[in-house]
Amino acid sequence: IENSDNIPATKEEKMIMEVIKDATHSQSVSTETNLYEIGIDSIKSMQICSKLRNKGYNITMSEFMDCQNIKSLGEFFKKENNKEVRQNNQIWNSNELSPIQKWFFETQKEDISHWNQSALIELKNIKEEKDIINC
Repeated sequence: IENSDNIPATKEEKMIMEVIKDATHSQSVSTETNLYEIGIDSIKSMQICSKLRNKGYNITMSEFMDCQNIKSLGEFFKKENNKEVRQNNQIWNSNELSPIQKWFFETQKEDISHWNQSALIELKNIKEEKDIINC
């Protein structure tokens, strides 16, 4: 019977466990298993970090090697995710929209991911095409 402490408790732990089981070709991995005792070396660590990054979980080799098991990796990602959310909220809350941004969001109700802007520039003292090219 498995101890409930050894079963992944979060989506991060479940995803990490899948990646590690795939990398080690082992099904007998728990959240408390020491990663280095099951044969994870520097090469496998790089592969695991790469797979984690592909799934949206950024971690350096150094950070990965500091974590000894899946539970500590899950806690690392939870802490990093909370830190990133706080930083994003601080950036968003501290910056007001400029007048042109306010106008844009007030007037553009559809397809706000696309905007064309044009400008007409009048050039004086331009006699030939080469004068434009030289500018």
